[in-house]
Amino acid sequence: MEKDLRKTFELSLKDLKDKMIEMFNRVEQVYKSMFIALEKMDVKLAQDLIDHDKEINEMEDSINETSFLVILKQCPVARDLRMILTAIKIANDLERMADYATNCAMYILKTNQVHKAYNDEILKYKEYLLDMLVTIKKAYDENDVSIAFDVCDKDDRVDSLYRKQLDDFVEVAKTMTDEKAEEASRALLVIKQLERAGDHMTNIAEHIIYLKGGKLVELN
Repeated sequence: MEKDLRKTFELSLKDLKDKMIEMFNRVEQVYKSMFIALEKMDVKLAQDLIDHDKEINEMEDSINETSFLVILKQCPVARDLRMILTAIKIANDLERMADYATNCAMYILKTNQVHKAYNDEILKYKEYLLDMLVTIKKAYDENDVSIAFDVCDKDDRVDSLYRKQLDDFVEVAKTMTDEKAEEASRALLVIKQLERAGDHMTNIAEHIIYLKGGKLVELN
């Protein structure tokens, strides 16, 4: 009887992890599509991203529901409980990241023409963030702390890029004509969303480190 209960519990944990990997994959695809939309200023693709944002919310709801049911039915302790609580926290970070991508898609809809200089600057985040997404998913899937720390190092590149662009964009917004100031301000809102996405991946790295060793660390 006890073995059967443990087997059922392990299947529940596997189902939870499978849902987490699915959510990682979905968010990764959202960011790939978002950057494609930015490259091409593709209004249709941007609108599709906005229309399907609720799917990410539903994935988070499903993970939370699965987690709460496992806790109620199985009363897990120690590492098993950490795994469940970590999944809830990571799902929330992934959902927030999807929201940022949606906000970037809205930027495309509100921009009447391609402002090449700003698009080139925004697209500098593409390689960094997609690399971080692949890395953080691997860290979670393999429960690898060293890979999680690597994500934090990668986020330093995002922060450095953001700080430089922040100064440049603010200077334009302060000194240029109304139209150019508006363009710079709009682009500034976009790079802030992308910088925050990097921060959330650092949060996920912290959760993975907690899952492995039960210690809370502050990496941001």
